[in-house]
Amino acid sequence: NIGSSYVSAILQCLNSIRELSNYFVYSYYVRDLKQDNLRNIEVVESLVHVFSALRHSEPATVVVREFTSILGKYDHQFQGRKQQDAHDFLCVVLACLHDALSMGPHPQEVSIISQIFHGEQEFRIVCPRSQRIISCTREPFVSLSLAVNMTRNWSLQVSCCFQ
Repeated sequence: NIGSSYVSAILQCLNSIRELSNYFVYSYYVRDLKQDNLRNIEVVESLVHVFSALRHSEPATVVVREFTSILGKYDHQFQGRKQQDAHDFLCVVLACLHDALSMGPHPQEVSIISQIFHGEQEFRIVCPRSQRIISCTREPFVSLSLAVNMTRNWSLQVSCCFQ
């Protein structure tokens, strides 16, 4: 156990993404880290400590507490040891990392976070008679939430396209 269950779950999941954890553990992040925001620097460097501890099988409880303490300084919903929503925690961490590591002057620029986590979903409305597409819209996303109703049998088609 490396701290709060939702924090532990999210940090271990992020650490399991080798491209992401290697980026931090082997200090590739240094070339992309924006030096203009103390919050971002502190959060990134604290995450490096967490990933390094997990990578080297060191006790991670202290560095995880340090990470959540730093995040809590800047986002009050994560202050203290209160249980929070794991998805909210993930979104805040990813947003902070993206802001800290964007490879350009604007937040919409590319970062390792956008390369791994950002995508675009497409919504289509299709005429049931003619099968013609009536409407097609695209929206960017960082994470997808799917409500699953377990009382019915559902069919879901998910298409993934990577460039």
